[in-house]
Amino acid sequence: MVLKIDDVNFDVRIGVNVKNHFRFDESWAKALKKLLFKLHNDNVPRNEKRPLSVDDWIKNRYSTDSYIYKRYEVLYSNWLAIINTPKRYYVYEYSNANQVEAVLDEIHEYPAVKHDKYLITFLSDVPSFSREHGFDIPYSKRTIVDSVSIFNNIDYTDFPVLADRKRFFVRLLNVAFEMFVESLGLASVIMSGNKKCYLYLDNQLVGNKVHFEYEGKQTWKQLVGTFYKAKWHYGMSCKAMLYPQLCYVMNAHLLFSDEGKKIWNDSKKLHRARRSKGKAFFNADWRMLMLAFLNSLADEGNEIHIPLTPKYTLKLSSCTMMFESTWGFDDPKQYARLVPLDYYDNSADEAGKEENDECEDE
Repeated sequence: MVLKIDDVNFDVRIGVNVKNHFRFDESWAKALKKLLFKLHNDNVPRNEKRPLSVDDWIKNRYSTDSYIYKRYEVLYSNWLAIINTPKRYYVYEYSNANQVEAVLDEIHEYPAVKHDKYLITFLSDVPSFSREHGFDIPYSKRTIVDSVSIFNNIDYTDFPVLADRKRFFVRLLNVAFEMFVESLGLASVIMSGNKKCYLYLDNQLVGNKVHFEYEGKQTWKQLVGTFYKAKWHYGMSCKAMLYPQLCYVMNAHLLFSDEGKKIWNDSKKLHRARRSKGKAFFNADWRMLMLAFLNSLADEGNEIHIPLTPKYTLKLSSCTMMFESTWGFDDPKQYARLVPLDYYDNSADEAGKEENDECEDE
């Protein structure tokens, strides 16, 4: 099978003249039609249809009408700053890991994690009596870890060393956020890397909406809506970060369910629905969804309060950190200009457990 696209003679190479030719030199349209018909009849495998065209890819790679120029802008991030840094946490040493498990079962309202035979928590005192086993379990040693030692990179030769101190601190902050969100009744979905995505189910919010203030004006946003015969849910996963800023990093996700209650467990079906629903979302849509979600967690003072001990509460803003820029560019007006053809969503590999809408529900 030969594609003839110019005026080269048929006998330029031995054997070419006896092969079937598709005469692109006479008509591209007719030859292309015959070629596609031939490939189809011969059952030649092909790639799955892509949602965007080569023209879209070229416009993404070689834009001709989006210019970068000097312009002052305030940009929202996905970093949620921690307003008050905890001054210290405690490492309790026990005789064995089983004792740690027993004490951990007695702590329900405040974050605590286990590391081998050590219990790590912000609590200056921990329960010494196990109700399940009916006897006392005293710790053998208590170490106070000052947060200054974490951020000043002061190294230690004894346990916990600097790497341990940082890791324990991050783990405690992550557990604290998880316990707080779960206490509000949000649903969760386990995703890749064993991280949790938190979301609202249908009718958990009044009208599935969150009303909040944005740049001095009252607005609202839906966090659950209709997607054909199914429901879409906006969710968020979160992890603590020490550098370059002590904060929580928020990651947005779109999930789907049939009745608004049980999230699909088919990863390929979820991936297709995400691309279909999310392809028309612009940066402003994702920003408003994120701010709506965070405001749903905040109290009337527009702060998020996470209890670490009976007397100490971690304070977070309901608005993510903002950065100033002296350069800017015009956002594309068409969705195809936003998503390149070679875009890859790693959530397609997740086993049905997890992308990032002021838009009214469609």
